[in-house]
Parts: sequence; C-alpha cells; structure tokens
Amino acid sequence: MNTPHARKALVDLYKIVEAGERGYGVVASNVGNRALKILYKSYAQQRLQFKEEIFSEIQRLGGHTR
Repeated sequence: MNTPHARKALVDLYKIVEAGERGYGVVASNVGNRALKILYKSYAQQRLQFKEEIFSEIQRLGGHTR
C-alpha cells in the first residue's frame, strides 16, 4: 500500500464526512418535523462515528487532518 497516497485519500474522505456531519446537523436544527429531526440527527451522529474511525486510521498511518 502506498501510505502517503492512502493518508491523503483518508484525509479527503475525512473532510467530506465532516461536511456531511455539519450539514445533517444544520438540517436537523432547522426542520420542523420531529421524525425528520430525529432522522437527520442520527445521520449526523453516524457521520461523527465515521469521522472518528477515519481519524484513527489517519493517525495510525502517521498523518493528521489539519
């Protein structure tokens, strides 16, 4: 595996997932329908979990997200 390439790909993915987490959070805050609010909050939480897993892998490969 090409470690620098893998790190860059994971950092790019991290940024995408982070944007998704923020986006779902904003939608959850602004939607009036309770069921949709719960759904979008769960999507934001799922993205947070993805982000944590990706971050761990980036660190394992010796990289950072910022």
